[in-house]
Amino acid sequence: MEVDLERHRIRGSWDLRDGEVELRSQWPTIDGALGVTQLNDCVKKARNFFYGGFFLLPWLWFLNCFYFWPVLTHRSCYPEVRPYVLGSAIGFIVYTTVILSWALTFSIGGEQLFGSSWKRLAVYNIADNIDLLGGS
Repeated sequence: MEVDLERHRIRGSWDLRDGEVELRSQWPTIDGALGVTQLNDCVKKARNFFYGGFFLLPWLWFLNCFYFWPVLTHRSCYPEVRPYVLGSAIGFIVYTTVILSWALTFSIGGEQLFGSSWKRLAVYNIADNIDLLGGS
């Protein structure tokens, strides 16, 4: 076992912090030994999922959190991967909150909330507005 004095951690399957012993997750991914076993591959995969989420693909952030769940739940394990997984969790929560609040505002509030501008904002009547249905 290797002792990292700067972080006060014993690398291996146990962490020693402030006199407490904490069990580390043995595998960084949810699928254990079947998943990625090399640390460089884990960092690369987590980083790709994290940056992919910025291309309006928040499901990649969710997938990153799900796949690296042991890293997300154990604070002290795999510090190289954790920033990407934690960033993905925060991004997914923020994106989901914004989208849900927007969708609920339009579906619940509707014309009562937006008044006469509702007819220009609503997407469901676009076909009627540009006469795509054949002049009814």
